[in-house]
Amino acid sequence: MAETIRERAYAFVQSTHVDDEDLEGAVLTGFLIVGEWQSPDGSRWLSKLSGDSSRTLPPWRERMLGFEVAHEWWDDEREDEGA
Repeated sequence: MAETIRERAYAFVQSTHVDDEDLEGAVLTGFLIVGEWQSPDGSRWLSKLSGDSSRTLPPWRERMLGFEVAHEWWDDEREDEGA
């Protein structure tokens, strides 16, 4: 059976740990990828792909990952001012 996009994304993200010694021996337990798209007519929309090694994450885990990225990763939101 062919690998799904979700399984390929999981394998790729998991493989990136080799460049980070802090992640040595760590196992990826979930991921959330958000993409912005633009059609030829200029309309835009977002899509998402989430999962662990083989299935979509439950909605509460997707929301948790999204919240962490949106609210916890940046120390000083003023960095974006004037951008």
